[in-house]
Amino acid sequence: MSSPPPQIGLIYTDDIPLAVFDDFVQGISAPGLDLVVESRPRSGPFAGLEWLIPTGVMLFISQGYFNGFLGEMGKDHYAALKAGLKALRDRFASVKVTLIGTPGKASPDQPYSLFYSIYFEDPAGRKFKFLIPNGEAGDPEAEKAMDAFGDFLAAAHSGELDTDQKTMLAEGPVFGGTALLAFNPQSGRIEPIHPVTRIFGLPSGTD
Repeated sequence: MSSPPPQIGLIYTDDIPLAVFDDFVQGISAPGLDLVVESRPRSGPFAGLEWLIPTGVMLFISQGYFNGFLGEMGKDHYAALKAGLKALRDRFASVKVTLIGTPGKASPDQPYSLFYSIYFEDPAGRKFKFLIPNGEAGDPEAEKAMDAFGDFLAAAHSGELDTDQKTMLAEGPVFGGTALLAFNPQSGRIEPIHPVTRIFGLPSGTD
C-alpha cells in the first residue's frame, strides 16, 4: 500500500536555491505538519499546452491538510499558509519563462505564471491546478485573485461552496487528470478555464 501524500509539498527545480523558500517554510512549519520540500532536475523542453506544463515551482496541498492537520491547528495556520502563497507569488513575479513553438501554437500573451503554480485536491479527490496570475509584486488584481483562491479553497473543504461552484468543480474540463482553475475578473470568482479556448466556466452544453 502506498503511503499518503504529504499534507503540503513544495517541488522546485534544482537550479533554484533552497534558501529562496526559507521564509515560506518557516512561516508555515508547525508541529504535526507533514511538509515535504524537494528539488527535481530541471527538465528540457516540453511539448504540450503551456498551462498544463509543469512549472519550476509547484506547491501541492492534499486533502490530508484539511481533513487532519487544519482541524487541530485552526484558522491561524491557514492564514499563515495563505500569506505564504501570496509571498511566493510576489517573490517570483519577475521570473519570465520563454516559450518556443511553431507560429500560432505558443501564445505570447500569458496572463498566468509559467513558473509557479498551486495544485490541490478537493474533498472528492479530484485534482486541480490553480493558475497564478502574472503581475508585479503587490499588484492589486493579483492580490485579489490570490485572496479569492484562498477563500475558495477553504470553502471547498468546509462544504461552503454554492451550487454553481460545486457543479463547476465536478464538471469542469479535465486534462491529463487535472482540471485548471483561475480567477475570473469578470465574476470575481475562481472558475474552470479551458487551456485552448481560454474560456471560463463549463464547456458549452453542460450548464
